[in-house]
Amino acid sequence: MNMKTPEAATELVVFDMDETLIGNDLTVLWHAFVVSELGLADDRFLAQDKQMMDLYYQGKMDLDAYMAFSLSPLMSLTAEQVDALADRYVSEQAAQYIFPQAKTLLADLRTRNVTCMIISASASFLVKAMGRYLGIPYAEGVDLVVDNGYYTGKIDGIPSYQHGKVIRLQRWLEANDGSYTPIHFYSDSINDLPLLLEVDYPVVVNGCPKLQSEAITRGWPQLRWQL
Repeated sequence: MNMKTPEAATELVVFDMDETLIGNDLTVLWHAFVVSELGLADDRFLAQDKQMMDLYYQGKMDLDAYMAFSLSPLMSLTAEQVDALADRYVSEQAAQYIFPQAKTLLADLRTRNVTCMIISASASFLVKAMGRYLGIPYAEGVDLVVDNGYYTGKIDGIPSYQHGKVIRLQRWLEANDGSYTPIHFYSDSINDLPLLLEVDYPVVVNGCPKLQSEAITRGWPQLRWQL
């Protein structure tokens, strides 16, 4: 996955977000915020979220259905309002779940001027909010159709989920004058196997059982990060 000559290339480190950079799922935490802090949904919403997330961990989630569900309580808010709330939520609540080891690694990468990005299957407004908080300049998530200034529950373009992450990274590389080399990718999820297979240096962080098995078979490094 590279198009530049080695002399012109720049190192790129890509991170999954949920359970990789943070010791939780950002969307699940966001839904709890929507219920407890914003009062826009109730506990039935959280129960349904748990059922749908169980499918995600099995690699069986219907992402279109999940995005429509996730956005359903927010239809009265403009996209601008949602973005502002996402920034508040990350700084006030989600930040406590960022792995200290991730912070240390990011600080080292910044010192060495290594380009970093996040690619996550969470909604882009959440991924970008986490990117802003961590000082990661590039953040790719599931883009949503905006209608008259409001987010809809409809996915816009290729979602950054499973093989879609490969496509999204390829398109990002093309838009940024080719690829970088080497490319590293840190992830916990079997859903990210397609991208892990594409990069130069795959790294498993707190891998799910299926991904741990793949890592052992393929000789990939495994890290155990803790809060």
